[in-house]
Amino acid sequence: MQPPTSETVARFQAQHSPTQLLDIIRVVSRTADPDQPEKVTQRAWDDARTDAGHPDAPRAHSITQRLQVPWSRLLVIANGNPDDALRALRQTASDKGRKDLALHAVATAMRQAATRLSAGTLNRGDYQRARQQILAGTRKPPARRVAERAMPTLTSIETVLAQNQMSWDDGLNMAGLQPPPAAGSVAGLDEEAATRAFVADIGKLPANGTQIRKWAASRGVSLQHHLVSARLKDAANLIQAETDEPIQVAGRGEHHTASTDGAGADAPARRVREWAKPQVIAGMAKAITLLGPGQQLTQRSIKEVARDHPGQGIPSWSVVHRCRTRHHREETWA
Repeated sequence: MQPPTSETVARFQAQHSPTQLLDIIRVVSRTADPDQPEKVTQRAWDDARTDAGHPDAPRAHSITQRLQVPWSRLLVIANGNPDDALRALRQTASDKGRKDLALHAVATAMRQAATRLSAGTLNRGDYQRARQQILAGTRKPPARRVAERAMPTLTSIETVLAQNQMSWDDGLNMAGLQPPPAAGSVAGLDEEAATRAFVADIGKLPANGTQIRKWAASRGVSLQHHLVSARLKDAANLIQAETDEPIQVAGRGEHHTASTDGAGADAPARRVREWAKPQVIAGMAKAITLLGPGQQLTQRSIKEVARDHPGQGIPSWSVVHRCRTRHHREETWA
């Protein structure tokens, strides 16, 4: 008996053969993108199931889990030579191949990094940041070794992808993640926001962009990919102009340390009050009442209210920003 064709395949069942699943993948991928069916993302494939006549088909991620083959490879096999499809599927799914095991480890590491950051996508900088956070939480040697095996270095991941002729986006696709924003669409702090956050944390102005990037890496702060030196200088001048007293420039290595009062090396460390989120919100609410009707709570206005009403539990903008970036990065000023 001939296996059912795409027109007669019934709703997904566990006993469906790999050949039938490949047929479903082919039909749906060509519906999602007739020109480039081998480049369809898992989300786009899921959304095209109904239009392709397979509304009850499993999600792409479920198929990859059952067949134990990366999604990008499944698309190539399903849209390739049908006479060679089953053999290619079995060869790719074989656990004896170190190459496929390495790809599986890459996909797992990418998913863990995205989960750590509560994100649906991942760029290279995000992976390094998530890996650093995961390793920082496992200080005991046995747990540290396990974490290092589960989270290979970025260089190792890129090497495995290159060996399999896969791009970074292919790796994300394999891991069930979405590609990062297109070029020109940026994420993370810009020059002014990064400089303000540096000053709020260290108490001094950054010496240069390299120092900001090192500080951001040590604090787990996301920056835009390219910080322009001229804009950093403008941001530093703006922040200095807003302050009555001169702000010192951080010296070499000071991006790792808390700020201190005074210029001397023996100056005592400044005691920084730790603000909890409820205290920050309560202080912002009180600042709104002190502003009066018709006025908005902005970065500048909360700074002025905090300065004019000392000791009344009103946080400055730097306190709000520090609390948010350290403990509540998913939230915004609003």
